Amino acid sequence: MSILAPKISVLMGVYNGSCYLRESVSSILNQTFSNFEFVIIDDASNDNTWDILTSLSKQDERIKLIRNKQNIGLTRSLNKGLVIAQGELIARQDADDISLPIRFEKQVQFLDQRPSAVLVSGCYEYIDAEGISFKTVRVAGGPDITAWYLLFYNRIGAHGLAMFRRQVVAEIGGYSEDYRYSQDYELWSRLVDTGDLVVLPDVLQLYRRDHDSSISVKFSSVQQDLALQVTAQNITNVIGEGMSKEALIDLRNFWVGQYLEIQDIGALYANLKKIHRAFIQQRSKIASYSGTGVSRRLGDVVLLRFLCWTNLFSSSHDWHRKAKVIRCAFLWNPVKAINLFSRRAFRNLPRSIKTFPI
Repeated sequence: MSILAPKISVLMGVYNGSCYLRESVSSILNQTFSNFEFVIIDDASNDNTWDILTSLSKQDERIKLIRNKQNIGLTRSLNKGLVIAQGELIARQDADDISLPIRFEKQVQFLDQRPSAVLVSGCYEYIDAEGISFKTVRVAGGPDITAWYLLFYNRIGAHGLAMFRRQVVAEIGGYSEDYRYSQDYELWSRLVDTGDLVVLPDVLQLYRRDHDSSISVKFSSVQQDLALQVTAQNITNVIGEGMSKEALIDLRNFWVGQYLEIQDIGALYANLKKIHRAFIQQRSKIASYSGTGVSRRLGDVVLLRFLCWTNLFSSSHDWHRKAKVIRCAFLWNPVKAINLFSRRAFRNLPRSIKTFPI
């Protein structure tokens, strides 16, 4: 890498993204940390995306434009950008999101101070098509808790908020082009074996959700199916055997879906026990593993999740299912479950399920 190379290469892939493009690009150009190049790949847009990009590039020499002759999708476009990128670090940015001014400064500082970290993200706020904030998503966590959640779903969250070390991602082959969607989840699930993935507690981005051009809206079912494939591979890598699709869906629903859809609570409990045990054994071989306290904290996360779901069942209608869930909680950690129930702490469990210190 040249001595004059930028610290960061910002990667954006865009297809027909003219609606929010100027605002998104401006949020990058106005970062407090300014040592970056901005590589933008126009994936053969047929609106005025390219006109907007060429106009913006004339105003800031850090912008480098690439125009695909035909539409190849986000995954291949990002890999194309990775080859061109010169920065030590890669920062993703999507064409409809807004990065807050201190984003790069916070992320670079963290990665510089923590050599074991290969990726850092942050918390974010959902905004609607008009830019109005309607929810803050707090998913902060250190490497062990983040690795645990990644077994089941994409805990990192917003793809366009990630910053990672370019060389490490290049060494594991970049994005898998087998995944047109959920490519970030698949990459993070391989990257977690190379170093620490950390989510900072700071809100660093405004994430636009549920507008008509959003991939998550247009291809939701395909995205979920691909994500489930990643989950299946993650769990197989940990326990050494596969699980049925039904079991995988139950595990995903336990963390992010509707608990009422879970088919077999007893089997869910047994699978969580098996995965938890194997995961702790696997993580204990990693240099950054922080000891027996991790096993306890991860166990607490599962316990709190069980207790959280008890609040969804009314005593009159779902008492049988509620009793099963409570039983699982007591089997998981009898002493702590009794303590929580005796203090009636379970009534505030959604607030209790906080992320652990980095």
